[in-house]
Amino acid sequence: MAREDADNHFGVTVCVFNNREDGAAGFEWRIAFFNDQGVEVTSLNHGWKPRSIETKRWGNLTNSATVRGATRFKLEVRAPGSEMPPQ
Repeated sequence: MAREDADNHFGVTVCVFNNREDGAAGFEWRIAFFNDQGVEVTSLNHGWKPRSIETKRWGNLTNSATVRGATRFKLEVRAPGSEMPPQ
């Protein structure tokens, strides 16, 4: 679900489901926002955040851009403690 608030800022909530049968799924996540030129813009929750979702349950991941001009977003997920190579 995406939205724009009264100040024309772009926000998003992504619903994810843990379909594992054997327990909670632990991971780290971030939602990055980009402008029309593909440049990442600042957001309320920048950086990686840990999360765990119990077996057969839904979880919401939410973030909002803090500047106008964001037109796209990307959800990134990784294993806990892993490092992504620089882009």
